[in-house]
Amino acid sequence: MTIGRSEDKGNTVANILKQKENREKNKTILEEHQKQYKKYLSRYAASEEGKFVIGVLIKASGALSADDSNDAAALIRNSERKNFYFNFIRPYIEPEIRKELEND
Repeated sequence: MTIGRSEDKGNTVANILKQKENREKNKTILEEHQKQYKKYLSRYAASEEGKFVIGVLIKASGALSADDSNDAAALIRNSERKNFYFNFIRPYIEPEIRKELEND
């Protein structure tokens, strides 16, 4: 019986090490994808088409406008729309391009 338990511990340790290795691989892949995303999004945002599309997204999300609603539900909806821009677009655009887009 003791042998079975030590084998279980060995399998558990091996599983934990494999999970750690998988997390590290996934983290590396995610970092690579983020670099590519930033590169492509910045390139797109610098183009005339990209400036137009991202400008529309900024306006549609209300990201750069003040919330003047007293309705809590409306404030939450507005916040969610703004968060899309601030979480998935803005951090990945080069600062010079972002400044140009946000000042239009």
